Amino acid sequence: MLPLPDSNAPAPAISRERLLRSADALEPLPATASRLVTLLGRSEWMIRDVEEVVRLDLGLTARVLRFANSAWTAHLPGVSTVRDALMRIGVGTALSLAIADGVRARLLKPLTAFDLQPGRLWQHSVATALAAELVTKRSRAAVPPETVTASLLHDVGKVVLDAALDETVLHALRQAWATPGLSRTEAERTVLGMSHGELGSHVATHWGLPASVAQAIAHHHTPSEINNLVCDVVHLANGVAKLSGFGPLIAEIDGPIEREVLERLKFSPADLHSLCSELTERMRTGQERFH
Repeated sequence: MLPLPDSNAPAPAISRERLLRSADALEPLPATASRLVTLLGRSEWMIRDVEEVVRLDLGLTARVLRFANSAWTAHLPGVSTVRDALMRIGVGTALSLAIADGVRARLLKPLTAFDLQPGRLWQHSVATALAAELVTKRSRAAVPPETVTASLLHDVGKVVLDAALDETVLHALRQAWATPGLSRTEAERTVLGMSHGELGSHVATHWGLPASVAQAIAHHHTPSEINNLVCDVVHLANGVAKLSGFGPLIAEIDGPIEREVLERLKFSPADLHSLCSELTERMRTGQERFH
């Protein structure tokens, strides 16, 4: 459940209910993505079950095999079966590929409310998903497979806001964003009654995604508000993507990467440089799988 706005805060300029209705109006995820979400949400599942779902979708099968044999894995022998491809790239990546089919067109659009040119939000979302894979690979913790999907979708709430806000509300929001001492998340909560992360969390729940994904999206700017490994990875991946130049406008960086997140994930500030370097290379060799 999303937190209620502070009762002492000014009344939002647009109703929370209207925003939630706009989120509910988004088209559902593709059938294959929904099947994978349901499957991976079970307490127990087998790789052969994932393989069967992927094989029934010829388009997804092609993307999984293409990525498994891409420049990112050029140093490894080629694979020709879905099973071998899944073992190489992981089921979390396969899920993110399926999810991408349902959100790519929406995230490619320009978002006037956030001054984002066509394709900019999609590039940032892909970079964050790839950064999450790098963090997962380095982390000593067992990061859940849905983390890449949470990273890919962390800003989906912006799509809803861009479509729902009129000029009056948008003007009020931009004034709040410019208020000294007020973070962008706090500004959104003041004007709208909720942040873009909290709205994106509602979208994730509406789509039937795991609670850990919804929570990570809601708190990707405020991981200290929740103890969630998926959220920590998304927060760090989002920061690495922005530090690497694959983000929205520099003014939209809402605070630094929280030191507590680095500590929980066993990273040091010095690790950020190498993560950024790796992400830059991964964007050159690995982002094609999302297209």
